[in-house]
Amino acid sequence: MNLSKFFVDRPNFAAVISILIFLAGVLAIPKLPISEYPEVVPPSVVVRAQFPGANPKVIAETVATPLEEQINGVENMLYMSSQAASDGVLTLTVTPYKDNVEIQLPVNVQGRLADLDQFENIIVKRKGGVVTYLRDVARVEMGASEYALRALLGNQQALALVIFQTPGANAIDISNNVRAKMAELNKHFPDGLEYRIAYGPTTFVHDSIKAVIHTLLEAIVLVVIVFLQTWRAGHPPTPPDRRRRQSRAS
Repeated sequence: MNLSKFFVDRPNFAAVISILIFLAGVLAIPKLPISEYPEVVPPSVVVRAQFPGANPKVIAETVATPLEEQINGVENMLYMSSQAASDGVLTLTVTPYKDNVEIQLPVNVQGRLADLDQFENIIVKRKGGVVTYLRDVARVEMGASEYALRALLGNQQALALVIFQTPGANAIDISNNVRAKMAELNKHFPDGLEYRIAYGPTTFVHDSIKAVIHTLLEAIVLVVIVFLQTWRAGHPPTPPDRRRRQSRAS
């Protein structure tokens, strides 16, 4: 079967198919995954430990080594790295093979704790049928993950809020939701308080999308004006037998 002849003999059918393909492409554009960079790095689990007053050598010998010995050999672990700083902080990063991997440690952790109740129900000790939870020995509250941050904006004191993208999240959706939420909160800010978004990696993504759309429109205009000279040239040709019938009728 000659497909070219089939569509040439049926110009209306060919036009309908072309329109359907065009509409399918237009509808698929908003569904395309958007990210600034491709996900080439596997997920990681970060363990932080503090030894106030200790130098990096002491931390490596007394904190890093015992932790590495216990974590080494965890199922699906790809590699592990640690870094001891001069401020007494140890950062140990464990990289597994894939997402949603259960890391088996002395404390079994699956997923990410999200609210206070989950943190309060962490089991600290179990002995003689008596279970001691974290809420029994400590006050649990939601606080900042890092308190050693000093922010200046326009050489003035400011409070920096850093938002990170989780693996698999849509960067454009995160940016739009954050900007919409901040615009909503700005209505209730006291006098003299304002916010500014100093850095947003999605700006590059927005510009790239606009550039692609502009390039497509420019390509269509150039093809029609420069090469085809008229939009009728893009219409499927009329079959010879139909042209003969039209000439006879005229």
